[in-house]
Amino acid sequence: MLGPLELIVAGEMLVLRPAQRRFLALLLLEPHRRHSADLLIERFWAGEPPASARTSIQVHVNGIRAKAPDVVVTESGGYRL
Repeated sequence: MLGPLELIVAGEMLVLRPAQRRFLALLLLEPHRRHSADLLIERFWAGEPPASARTSIQVHVNGIRAKAPDVVVTESGGYRL
């Protein structure tokens, strides 16, 4: 992926926080794959996650869902686009 990441739903560009864009970018690397929370944490924090990493991932997902409910799907311990 090159350039800025934008999320457009029903013709409207949604404003995402930097961490939400980063989270989506991780999912976009393999869009049809279920990404476990552990894998996302490893990639998001490059092997040095804070104690609140799992909660942070959930906050990012909830923030994205508040704007676009169908973009991120929860699937048996992980997330998928």
